[in-house]
Amino acid sequence: LAASPALDALAELAGDGLPVLGECGGLMALSESLTTTDGDTHEMAGVLPADVTMQERYQALDHVKLQATGDTLTAAAGDTLRGHEFHYSSATVGSDARFAFDVIRGDGITDDQDGITEYRTLGTYAHVHADSGAFDAFLDNL
Repeated sequence: LAASPALDALAELAGDGLPVLGECGGLMALSESLTTTDGDTHEMAGVLPADVTMQERYQALDHVKLQATGDTLTAAAGDTLRGHEFHYSSATVGSDARFAFDVIRGDGITDDQDGITEYRTLGTYAHVHADSGAFDAFLDNL
């Protein structure tokens, strides 16, 4: 993926304001870098202010409940979304990161927050359930 022109194209389109939603692996691809368990670091799209590092063991495994702190691509302010998280990576987030959700249940990205936003891009560790209304909200925001 790091050698593919797809990351540059994704960064350009996101910077131009195209709505982009990345869950888990999508969050990783939208981040600034990805470091493997072997210590090799690869540049990613650089859209979201986070550096992701793969771990030997899973870092989160739970059902999640998120509450939107403001209007975002997948929810209006105050809405709750349900889903799950299961990932083997952790993210170091830049001090300028803006989060879309408070985590009511689960781990999220950091400090009980999930959903880094930049431009019209949203990257989460949470995989939201189709019944949550998130996808309908995303389509309404196109």
